[in-house]
Amino acid sequence: MDTNLKNYYTELGVESSATEAEIKAAYYALVKTLHPDVNGGDAAKTERYTLIVRIYEVLSDPTRRAHYDTCGMDLSEAERKEKAQIMLRDLIFVVIDQTDSEDKIIELAQKAIDKQIANVYTNCRAAIARKEKYEKALKRIRYIGEGISPVIVGIKNTIGRLEMDINVCKANLILFNETKEAMKEYQLVDAVPKLNA
Repeated sequence: MDTNLKNYYTELGVESSATEAEIKAAYYALVKTLHPDVNGGDAAKTERYTLIVRIYEVLSDPTRRAHYDTCGMDLSEAERKEKAQIMLRDLIFVVIDQTDSEDKIIELAQKAIDKQIANVYTNCRAAIARKEKYEKALKRIRYIGEGISPVIVGIKNTIGRLEMDINVCKANLILFNETKEAMKEYQLVDAVPKLNA
C-alpha cells in the first residue's frame, strides 16, 4: 500500500488546516472501529487501520506534517538525509564552478547554506506576521449582506496560502539544516604531493 498516493487529510476525514486536537480526535474515532481486535477479522478494515496509523504518525509529528504539507508525501529520515546529500552535492558543484580557489570550496558552501537558512527564516517570519494580520482582520470584519462574501472567502484563502508558505519554510529549514549537518562529513585535504622522478 503506497500511502504517498493518498491524501492524508481526506483519509482521516479532516481539513488540511485541522488542529492537532482535531487530528487526534479523528484518528481515535477511526481506530475504534478499524482496530483488528474489534473489526471482526475484516481484512479491508485491518488494511485501512494500518493506513490510518501511518497517517496519524505523520500528521501528529510537526516536522513530518510540514514536509507532507509541502511535498505531498512523507519522507523517512533516511530519505531526507539522502535528499540533503543531493542538495549538498549540487551546491558544491555550483561553488566549484564559481570559484578559482579549491581551498575555499567547503567554506563557501557553508556560507551559501547559512545564507539560504537566513533567507528562509526571514521569509517565514514575514509569512507568519502577514498571516496574523489577516487573522486579526478576519475577526474584525463581519459580512451583513446576502450570500457568501468574496472578501471573507478571499481572506480565508489568503490565510490558507500563508499557512502553506509557512509549512514550506519549515520543510526547507529541515532540509537546509540536514544539508548543513551533511557538510560536517566533508573536509578539504592537503593537495596530493608531487612524486619525485
